[in-house]
Amino acid sequence: MADTGSPTNKLYGKCGALLAAVSQWLALDIGSEAGFTAATNALASECAGSGLTRAAATVTNPTTTVAGDTNQAYKSFSAGATATLTGAGIFSASSAGDMWAYHTYAVPPAVQNGDTLNETLSVQFEIGV
Repeated sequence: MADTGSPTNKLYGKCGALLAAVSQWLALDIGSEAGFTAATNALASECAGSGLTRAAATVTNPTTTVAGDTNQAYKSFSAGATATLTGAGIFSASSAGDMWAYHTYAVPPAVQNGDTLNETLSVQFEIGV
């Protein structure tokens, strides 16, 4: 029988720091994400133009509960067209790649030509969640 260990606060900080050290891209979605699960690896309908395409994120490693336990990806998008956004995702590559996290907007924002959308996605490493 194998024993299982319990993670420490240092592990959460290390996980956050390791992920924050990797290039990340943010992508916006205009499709329905109602059926998303942890196994989902793509947005339903990723934005493909008009200043809303997938772009390199600024990545930081802030503290939420314990030192460095969070990976945070940020990007400011400048809309060149009208779109109603349903969510966003963090990706491992500038095209295709793996989706590491996503979220859906509780109230989908409708952006207009000339609007700026500041998107921040955070992933916190913690026990029991």
